[in-house]
Amino acid sequence: FSPSLTMELEDKFTKLVVPDSVTDFAMPYTVKEASDRIAQLFKNVGEMNNFARLVVLTGHGARQVNNPFLAAYNCGACCGREGGPNARAWARCSNGPEVRRKLREEHNIITPDDTWFIGGYHDTTSDLIELYDLDKVPATHKADLARAREVIDEGRSKNALERSPKVMLTDGAAPEA
Repeated sequence: FSPSLTMELEDKFTKLVVPDSVTDFAMPYTVKEASDRIAQLFKNVGEMNNFARLVVLTGHGARQVNNPFLAAYNCGACCGREGGPNARAWARCSNGPEVRRKLREEHNIITPDDTWFIGGYHDTTSDLIELYDLDKVPATHKADLARAREVIDEGRSKNALERSPKVMLTDGAAPEA
């Protein structure tokens, strides 16, 4: 009868019984495994030697409530789960110096020393984009990160404007620019 109160009680109960999560982690693969997987991803997207200073990869998914078909909005490659954790692991591995060395030696993929990888999550239902491990971004890349966030926000606004006439109950007239 009271969804807000129910959620508030659930949150309080969870905080009491569930310990804080550990959000930092070691690279989940050996250097060889990581370099092989990352090399395959770079080859699949056709990017092997022309990297920007800041590279963002987002996994996707959908966060919503009261939808029995929620998993249908998420990634089939992630077994119906959200892809953000995979993007985060990719970034962690891609930033590893030993992984970069193996990419260069075994796969002829050269990532410049000043390239930094960031993993993120794209919520396809709200167009929200979360970027992970921003505290690990080098100080030399903070301006690049600020610009990337501006571009993300601009894109999100444009997407919302494009969709709004399609979902709003209007006379169908296009919005004035």
